Amino acid sequence: MTYIQEPAGYFDMVVMDEASQCNTAISLVPILRGDSFMLVGDPQQLSLVIVLDKDANDFLKKSYKISEEYDYIKNSI
Repeated sequence: MTYIQEPAGYFDMVVMDEASQCNTAISLVPILRGDSFMLVGDPQQLSLVIVLDKDANDFLKKSYKISEEYDYIKNSI
């Protein structure tokens, strides 16, 4: 039987600068490695840069019943 071991090396705090450029999938690993985290961003900076085609995004949202709240193109972390 194989056991999954909890990752070692947690940080006291994880700080993510340019949070508007972070997507959820990429951000999960550092967030899970810290006891607390701070997202730093500026609403006047560029929004999240997504290379996913809009039609592909719409298809995936519909296929997996993803709400607008979690729209990958419209929302960063």
